[in-house]
Amino acid sequence: MGFNNAGSQSLKQHLQRHKKGKISIPLGINLGRNKTTPNDSAIEDYRNTFTDLYDLGDYFVINVSSPNTQGLRDLQQAETIKALVSAITERARSLAGQGDAAAKPIFVKVAPDLDSESLDLTVDACVRAGANGIIAVNTTLCRDAVSSSPHAHESGGLSGAPLRHLSLATVERIHRRYGNRVPIIGVGGIIAPEHAYNLILAGASLIQIYTGFIYEGPGLVPRINRYIRDRLRADGFRSLSEAIGAGTH
Repeated sequence: MGFNNAGSQSLKQHLQRHKKGKISIPLGINLGRNKTTPNDSAIEDYRNTFTDLYDLGDYFVINVSSPNTQGLRDLQQAETIKALVSAITERARSLAGQGDAAAKPIFVKVAPDLDSESLDLTVDACVRAGANGIIAVNTTLCRDAVSSSPHAHESGGLSGAPLRHLSLATVERIHRRYGNRVPIIGVGGIIAPEHAYNLILAGASLIQIYTGFIYEGPGLVPRINRYIRDRLRADGFRSLSEAIGAGTH
C-alpha cells in the first residue's frame, strides 16, 4: 500500500497555488517514508520531504505508525525514533535560523497497538529528541471489534469507532506520564461531539477527525465546538485548558 500520492514536489506545487492568502487556518503536513525506502535510509526521506515543504506547513507530523507501509512501525523503537526526530528537529532549527521565526512544531504520530512499556519508551525518546508533541493514535491492526465482518481480514489499518477505546487509553497514559508538558493531539473514533470531549478530558489538547467526516460530514466540526463550549460551562471549567486531562485526576 504505502502512502499513495504524487510526491512532495506535487504537494508543494499544489500548496503554493492555494495557500497564498486563501488558507487562514493552521496547516499540518504529515510526513512518511516511501514504500520502497528501507528503514536504514528513512531519515533522508523524512528530512528531504520536510525541507521541501517547510515554508508551506505550520506544523509537521513524523508518521512512523501507519500499518499500511511495511516495516514503518519499526521506526517507533526508542533509539530509532530518537535519531529520526533529532534529525528533523535539527533541520527545523537550521531552516528557522534563516529567518526571524521560531522553528515550526514537530509532532510524532504513534500507533495504538504498542504495549504500555513500548509506548512509554517511544514517547520518552521523542520528547528527549525535541518533539513538540504527540499525535495519538494512528489506525489499528486489531480486528476484535469487527471480527464478525466478512471484511475483517483485509489488510490495512482500521479506523473509526473500533479505534475509540485505544485512542482514549493511549492519550490518557501519555498525559498521566507527562501532564500538560507534552501537548497531545487526540484522534481515533470521533464520530460524535462527546467523543471529542472525552479525549480532551483524557488529556488531549487538540483533536483530529477523519472517519467522522465520512459518516457525519463537515457539520461535525461546529457541532463539536458548540458541544465542548456547553459542556465546559456545565462542568464548571473556566477554559478549555482547565478541562485537559481533568478526567485522569
